[in-house]
Amino acid sequence: MRFPFITWIAFFIFLSTYAQTELHGFITEQNSGNKPVKNVRVSSFSANEIMTNSDGSFILKFQNGFPGINVTLEVKREKWIVISEDKLNLNLPEDPINNKWQLVMCKESIYLARQEEFRTKIRQNIQKEYDNKLKSIDKEKEGWQKKANQLYEDYQQLQKRFNEIAEEYTRTNLDDLNEKEIEAYKLFEEGKFNESIALRESFDSEKNLINAINEQKKAEKEQVKLDSILKAKKKEIAFNKNNLRKLAKEYELQFEFDLAGETLEKLVNADSTDLKSNYDYAYFLAKQNKHQEAIKFYATSLLLNDNEYGKSAVYNNLGLLYKDTQDYGKALMFFTKSLEILELLALKNPKVYEPVLAGTLNNIGGLYHDTKDYSKALSSYTKALEIEERLALKNPEVCEPDLASTLNNIGGLYHDTQDYGRALSSYIKALEILERLALKNQDVYEPDLAGTLNNFGSLYRETKDYGKALSLYTKALEIEERLALKNLDVYEPDLAKTLINLGILYHDTNDYGNALSSYTKALEIVERLALKNQEVYEPVLAITLNNFGSLYRETKDYSKALLSYTKALELRERLALKNPEVYEPDLAKTLINLGILCKDIKDYGNALSLYAKALEIIERLALKNKDVYEPDLVRTLNYLGALYFETKDYGNTILVFTKVLEIRERLALKNPDVYEPALAQVLHNLGLLYYATQDYGKALSLHTQALEIRECLALRNPDVCEPDLASTLHDLGLLYYAIQDYGKALTSYTKALEILERLALKNPEVYEPDLAKTLINLGILYRATKDYSKALSSYTKTLEIEERLALKNPEVCEPDLASTLNSIGVLYYEMNDYKNALKWYYQSLRFYDNLVKKNPVIYKKYFSDVLSNFELVHLKMIENAETFKDKIIVQNQIIAFYEFLVKEYALDYTINLGNSYRTLAWYCLFDKKFEEAEKAAREALNPTKFQKPEGYDEKLEWVNTNLALALLFQGKYKEAEKIYKSLMNKPYEDSTYKTVFLADLEELENAGITHPDVAKIRALLTK
Repeated sequence: MRFPFITWIAFFIFLSTYAQTELHGFITEQNSGNKPVKNVRVSSFSANEIMTNSDGSFILKFQNGFPGINVTLEVKREKWIVISEDKLNLNLPEDPINNKWQLVMCKESIYLARQEEFRTKIRQNIQKEYDNKLKSIDKEKEGWQKKANQLYEDYQQLQKRFNEIAEEYTRTNLDDLNEKEIEAYKLFEEGKFNESIALRESFDSEKNLINAINEQKKAEKEQVKLDSILKAKKKEIAFNKNNLRKLAKEYELQFEFDLAGETLEKLVNADSTDLKSNYDYAYFLAKQNKHQEAIKFYATSLLLNDNEYGKSAVYNNLGLLYKDTQDYGKALMFFTKSLEILELLALKNPKVYEPVLAGTLNNIGGLYHDTKDYSKALSSYTKALEIEERLALKNPEVCEPDLASTLNNIGGLYHDTQDYGRALSSYIKALEILERLALKNQDVYEPDLAGTLNNFGSLYRETKDYGKALSLYTKALEIEERLALKNLDVYEPDLAKTLINLGILYHDTNDYGNALSSYTKALEIVERLALKNQEVYEPVLAITLNNFGSLYRETKDYSKALLSYTKALELRERLALKNPEVYEPDLAKTLINLGILCKDIKDYGNALSLYAKALEIIERLALKNKDVYEPDLVRTLNYLGALYFETKDYGNTILVFTKVLEIRERLALKNPDVYEPALAQVLHNLGLLYYATQDYGKALSLHTQALEIRECLALRNPDVCEPDLASTLHDLGLLYYAIQDYGKALTSYTKALEILERLALKNPEVYEPDLAKTLINLGILYRATKDYSKALSSYTKTLEIEERLALKNPEVCEPDLASTLNSIGVLYYEMNDYKNALKWYYQSLRFYDNLVKKNPVIYKKYFSDVLSNFELVHLKMIENAETFKDKIIVQNQIIAFYEFLVKEYALDYTINLGNSYRTLAWYCLFDKKFEEAEKAAREALNPTKFQKPEGYDEKLEWVNTNLALALLFQGKYKEAEKIYKSLMNKPYEDSTYKTVFLADLEELENAGITHPDVAKIRALLTK
């Protein structure tokens, strides 16, 4: 959300550049004894591109960079890959020479071979350990099945993660390890996992880590032999931390998840300020479905993280956790934070960050899909798809699973919005990929394959291709029944969904016997699952009961139908109270089904009441999302119209069906979504339009309507709607300011400020820019009412925010920063504090200097406006100068300023410079410095520091009036007479130069400045 930004005295700039900031580094080959890698191309955004030298070294020079700024490196050499990808994103060091950045690379062929070796050994170990642990379960003891189910779930998780683990070990650089670590690593590499664990356990890393940390703290306090002690302790700490992390990973591979968790917890307890330890533990807890604990440690890792990519990973994972717990507002907030970072990183280094960016886009798409915001879901999914299709062409083995998932998601989205052609296309592409993947790795990809077959079957069912639908559902059922035999807890939910889909298919084809059989099997499973996990499975139970009711109604078993519908209604009403956005559409469907049942049994009063409740829900939903819910609205109105017709209420029938016709015509034209938030935005934007055209009455009316809607929305959903409410309040403040209703302007700005300050505390990256805009405009309001202390306070708060934002994102934030600096200058100008005004204008100019060079079309106007402010200050200083000597000092400052501008910007300011010399000549005349006056006038007429542009002589001709005077008062009568004669009868403005000459002589004589030759010149001019 961008707020309009007003300022009343023009912007301004000075010209300077940041010093270059360097990054010194070197590249070595993995596992080679730190052998340098030459001829590697290293580059970064806003830095030079360079090749590494024979010793592997490189120096990157960042234009406009500064220590601490976050940068992303791009490192390329044909048939080589970067091993240390985590080091491609960094903050530039303050001392680059003594903090050389090391990167590690490997030949691609060697890397891929080693990666495949690790994959094979890890996969074999997972299978072996699973088989052994399954055999060890005593099936005679109570609870054995639960243990077996949990074991299989763990097995599935590890099957999906073995690539991740193999990647970690493949990227390990032995040159960074000590002898102990290498020995353990080699055992793991050989597939001797138990031996590796035993060796790592023998290192006693927990105890040694705690001792080393304590000794390090002691050494830091005593500051005795600090460097040598600290270096040794840091090395010891790093070794023990790394060993514990690897130990936890290897425990997982042995299915010892409790030991893995304990080990990771020990790491955090030993050093609670260690970013990686907190992150690893949070990640592990999330995988173990311990959401609240995971959130706690992710929050800690976020506080410790100063790396943009690291922050994006934490934000994304927090988004997933909150999505799993159906806290969609927080999920969206964290996904968005992750996305903003990754989009910037991917621009700088797409190879590294695009895969991660696609994942976050998919997560956001899934969130919008779940909350039925289909247009936003499609936008996110499509962006992810574009990335993954490109990546899969380069690396199909790694990227095709994600591509299949995104295609499935898009297919599901098109399916839900009844765009069946596109849904079919997406499902076919996903199915082709998953069938191929399942042939290679059945255990990992068959569940996803069954899911796609199910989706595909539902699509054919809804398009009435029942034969294909039955074939696909049957294939999915075969897979899921087989999977459920291996792990009932994991795969029964999917099995139940397929049975429900089969029941619907049989129902649609009037095969009521098979429909009842399928529904009954599904109900048995879902009721059992809902007892274990009410939150997750009650929605599925409601679907099953609703379907049962419809089946019984169509078979005229009305009592059973009523019982099933009533149970479904109770569940959905409870769910809708907890989460209306997700469950109200389903609640409306059950209300309609009950209404149809009541109509069928001639209970018209209850039928009308149920339809009215459903219509109320759907009309509200359709206001928010027309494309999605208007088909449901039309169906509900049709049922209502049919009810009115059956009861012979023809007046209402006509009204309802007319409305149905209008909606259908509009749907046929495929109008965009229109709902309450969108309506408020349209009203808001129209208000801005009328504001811009100064039709303030209409603007006020529209903004007020938008405000009323957004206030209501913010009460229902503050997380989502308060930012828009703040925007409307802010713009109302602008409007009231324009009509000089300063009291209401202050009220509106203050309300906006209260919201934005609260939002910025939770999410500074998103809301601080808007907070800054509100503060600056509040400052302008205070300035207009001459409350300069409050104005300065608002401007100062704005400046603090914008300086911080500009450090992170200079390209976006420096224009606002430059403007704020100028506004502070304007404030000091109005306070008659010209010294401070110049100080702040000068700082503003420093930023506008860079901006003009990057984009002169946009920023040249602002540059010129701030120059005007600069001139205004100097003119005021001249006006306040008590003597002409003081005026000359100020005028020389102006000349120096324009000389700099002419040098930097060629001909743009030559006229300004010439006129400044003319003014200097005039002041010198009154200070009786006639030679300096002559010199200044000649420099104006015949400049020595720049070439005169076309038309210059004509515009500066009048400077001759001062030159003639300077010559006259030096006794150079003939030279002066020549000028007077050549110009005296020449037109000048509404008269001739003669009038100007005489007026100047009179003004100087009045100041006591004269010469004997003045009489001769006056006689010449008056003859």
